[in-house]
Amino acid sequence: MSAGFFLRWLNGWAQQLADEELRQKQFELDLDRASWIVEMALEWKAEKGEEIPEHLLARLSSNLFGRSESSEKSMTASDALASAILGTAAKAKVSVPGAEIEIDRSGLRKLKKSLSSGGS
Repeated sequence: MSAGFFLRWLNGWAQQLADEELRQKQFELDLDRASWIVEMALEWKAEKGEEIPEHLLARLSSNLFGRSESSEKSMTASDALASAILGTAAKAKVSVPGAEIEIDRSGLRKLKKSLSSGGS
C-alpha cells in the first residue's frame, strides 16, 4: 500500500512539474507576443500618426498573460490514502488532543456534499 501511495505522490509531483513547465513556456510566448504588439503599436503611430485602433489592439492582446485554471482538482496522495482507509470502513474514530471524533459513512457523505457545494 505504501508503494502505491508513493507512486501516486510521485505521479502528482511529476504532473505539477510538467504543468509548471507549460505555464513557464506560455509566459515566455506571451512576453514575445506582448513585445511584438508594443513594437507594432509604435510603428503604427510612427507611420499613421495616430494610436492603433482599440478593437484591433483588443483582438491582438486577447488572452495575453491569461491563466487557465483547471476547475477540477485531482485527488492528492493524502486524499487517496484517507479514501483507502475510510472507504472500506463503516466507521472511523480519530483521536486528537482534547477530543475524539467518530465519523460514519453518512457523515462522510454529508461532509463531501458540504465541501463540494462551497462550504469550508
